[in-house]
Amino acid sequence: MKNVYTLLSFLFFTTTLLAQPAITESITPSIGYSQDVVFMETSSFDPGSSGANQNWDFSNIDVTNSLIVNFQILDPTTAIGGSNFPDADFAWYIPLFEVYEFYAGNTDSIYLLGGGSVSNMQVDFLTIFTNPEDGLHFPLTFGDMYNYSSAFDQYLQGNFINSGDRTGTVQADAYGTIITPNGTFNNVLRVIITETSFGFTSMQYAWYDVDNFVPIFLYETSDDPDTPASLYFSNPTISSTVDDLGLGEVEWKAWYSQSENQIKVELPILENDKTVQLQLFNIEGKLLNSKQLNQSEVVQEYLTLDFPSNVKCETLILKLSSNEMISSKKIPICK
Repeated sequence: MKNVYTLLSFLFFTTTLLAQPAITESITPSIGYSQDVVFMETSSFDPGSSGANQNWDFSNIDVTNSLIVNFQILDPTTAIGGSNFPDADFAWYIPLFEVYEFYAGNTDSIYLLGGGSVSNMQVDFLTIFTNPEDGLHFPLTFGDMYNYSSAFDQYLQGNFINSGDRTGTVQADAYGTIITPNGTFNNVLRVIITETSFGFTSMQYAWYDVDNFVPIFLYETSDDPDTPASLYFSNPTISSTVDDLGLGEVEWKAWYSQSENQIKVELPILENDKTVQLQLFNIEGKLLNSKQLNQSEVVQEYLTLDFPSNVKCETLILKLSSNEMISSKKIPICK
């Protein structure tokens, strides 16, 4: 799975010549590694120019509605669902969504073997790549480009539901210096991944410091009308606090209405005049839909969030938040 996950003013300076960075097998993460990223939806973003010795200044991004998402690298033999991937070398875990991805690596590549979402300590949605996804080759340096393809089977609560495939192109199109709201990073390599699956094409722009499996900065966009563009960036120094939403320990409910093709949400009446947000993710942490709620909407007993029409059968994660995650629920859906 792919899939959390993810966000100062700086002096303007003249570009200096940099040695070309290269991604090698040293990027393979160690068991026990943990990284926080800032995640946010965006309606407009310019990823900047390609080429050598670039300067990308993204320091003025508004992080007001961002979320902090944690990623962890685990021993695959101890990860839930790891028995499905005996060849895995490490597992990527996103606690917020309770999802895992399993990878194998060698001196030439890192392969995605599959992954799943977890409910009550059991795998409820599982993807197994019958042709593992060879998405990251070594060494990778400026000007390199290659294609990949993969195939997978999907299972819901142990029952086969679907097969699919993905094709993609990886291109290291630029290197230089990137400035994010968290700092300045020199000698980074930008990698563009263009991928097609189930009739839709997405593009990821990822900036790597070549020593970290988690990109410093990532922008993703898709021609799927139900998938908003999103950003995430690592090494956050931004602290985010949870507003008092008046929710306390009370319960909220969410379920899928097949007849109306909608996810319905029942919320308590909030005591404070606050704005909250509903966000719908797939098990890879990809944002599918979102809705901002003000007080006049929140006091209503029921709310609805349109369900993406192209998704046939999947476990989705619905999240209720304000600045930082308040609560999330998993919703297994087949239609």
